[in-house]
Amino acid sequence: MDIKFRNSEEVYQFLRHGGDAWGMPIVEEYVGIYDPEELDITKLNQWLETEHSSLIKGYEEFLDND
Repeated sequence: MDIKFRNSEEVYQFLRHGGDAWGMPIVEEYVGIYDPEELDITKLNQWLETEHSSLIKGYEEFLDND
């Protein structure tokens, strides 16, 4: 996965200018949960990685059952 933020400005640029179609709703949800001043970039990146891993696992399970 290519989404990895270094700071909050990158997060807001991603949201303003559009980004990855898969990642956009996840980032929007995460940012909506927290006060902008409390935005933890490390936790956001970890959450994106967890969601990506979950998606891949579900896809692989789907393929195995096909």
